[in-house]
Amino acid sequence: TLPLRVPTSSLRKADYIQYVQRMRSLVRNNQRISRAALMTGGIIWRLVIEAARIDSVLDGPSLERLDEAFDVLREGRPGLEQFYDDMLTQEEEDTICGVFKSSEETVHDAEQLWSFWPRRTVWESSSVNAGYWTSYNEEWFLKRRDLLLHPEKVATEDTETPKEIHFRPLVHQREWRVF
Repeated sequence: TLPLRVPTSSLRKADYIQYVQRMRSLVRNNQRISRAALMTGGIIWRLVIEAARIDSVLDGPSLERLDEAFDVLREGRPGLEQFYDDMLTQEEEDTICGVFKSSEETVHDAEQLWSFWPRRTVWESSSVNAGYWTSYNEEWFLKRRDLLLHPEKVATEDTETPKEIHFRPLVHQREWRVF
């Protein structure tokens, strides 16, 4: 399940570090997740590349996924014409992107989701997705990560700095579309 958190404009470095530790633990302790995340590409790939076992991609699909394919074969169900490979669940993707539920907000009884990084679907539909990781993507990623790790560098709203320097560590999911 997604963690609960009070979304605020202030962020403690410890909040981000806690997210990173949770994400790395998920990726390092599960070959299927490590492999699927690396093969997903985009923002998911970039978030896990420093934590995942690179050789997990070469290991081929996990035993869990192969067991699913063998079950289809044994039972004679249609589906053998499909390819079987490791995939991430939505919850696993959300953990990798640092998504959490607001402990305070609901809109029309729907929980509000916030995150440190955009979800895969948002990334894929954004104008910065070129189908591969670009130097612009890397520059944006490194700058954002640096500000998340060093919140003291963030300009406050009352300073007279250009608008693009203002930084929001936590972004509501529907607002990620404004890259």
